[in-house]
Amino acid sequence: MLQRLKLPGNLDGMAWRYANPAGANRRHHHAELELNLVTRGTGTYLLGNRHYRIRRGDLLWLFPAQEHVLIEQTPDFEMWIVVFRRRLIKRSATDPPSFPLLQRSFAGDTCRRLRQQDFIRSEALITQLTETANEAGLLNAGLAYVLLHAWKCFNRAGEVPVAFVTVHGEQAPDIDELREFLRGRLARFKVPKRIVVVEELPKTGTGKIQKFVLRDQLAAQTR
Repeated sequence: MLQRLKLPGNLDGMAWRYANPAGANRRHHHAELELNLVTRGTGTYLLGNRHYRIRRGDLLWLFPAQEHVLIEQTPDFEMWIVVFRRRLIKRSATDPPSFPLLQRSFAGDTCRRLRQQDFIRSEALITQLTETANEAGLLNAGLAYVLLHAWKCFNRAGEVPVAFVTVHGEQAPDIDELREFLRGRLARFKVPKRIVVVEELPKTGTGKIQKFVLRDQLAAQTR
């Protein structure tokens, strides 16, 4: 079912807090891109043919062509809902990492659990956004920032840390010992899931590591 959101013509979107309502939800979709940030309780989303069990810290994207419905929720369930008009997305999604936001649908998983600091920051931003509801200029500017910030956090939540190390001398490092060494010095989410030994790190003429070359090498190894 196509749902028409009644947004004022001068606004590029809107944000509001959703709490467990008395009535039942209906399967629907709308022209606006939507994000949900769960802040309390648990629920189950049906998005197309996929079921997502969601809880505090989860960020869920709902693209315009994707029918969705919240089919289960605990009595304490709460989340932030933010919707973005397409005209805002066209103005804001100007860099390649943000191009998927222009799509009407999304092939991969659209729900990820944010890192703790990203969740706290995102909730604070959306809270501030709702405080500008009567100031169209501030609200529209804030919507653009929230859109790109949330997408960046979403992508970061899907990243898997990989470390590339070089060998000095003839003895290769013990990977398990190296990982244990890093666990004592890095936050848990930064500890690499994979450690790759290379002869040398690709660098630019000024000595900066070419991370894109390392990504391409890793992708070639996993094909």
